[in-house]
Amino acid sequence: MVIWRNLDLLKATRARTLELVQGLTQGQMGWEPQPGTWTAGEQLDHLRLAALLYHNQIAELVALANPANRNSANLAGHQLQAELHPGSSPADVSRFRSQ
Repeated sequence: MVIWRNLDLLKATRARTLELVQGLTQGQMGWEPQPGTWTAGEQLDHLRLAALLYHNQIAELVALANPANRNSANLAGHQLQAELHPGSSPADVSRFRSQ
């Protein structure tokens, strides 16, 4: 099914991103290329929060597409979030939505 391939691609993209930044120091993550621009760390945090938001929405749509799962859409979102973003919480998504 296409949705599962896309979710696998999202997981692979996250893994590759983490691999690319693994060796960066705190100073490198906090460096501003120009005054007032985002640091690498801020950009990564933005990507993480956006991914949390969209992963939850995707999981809810998948659950809603199957009438037997309509009552578990919220649970599916949290399960997908936990799988794709270990250590994150629903509060992370709420914080992103409020920005």
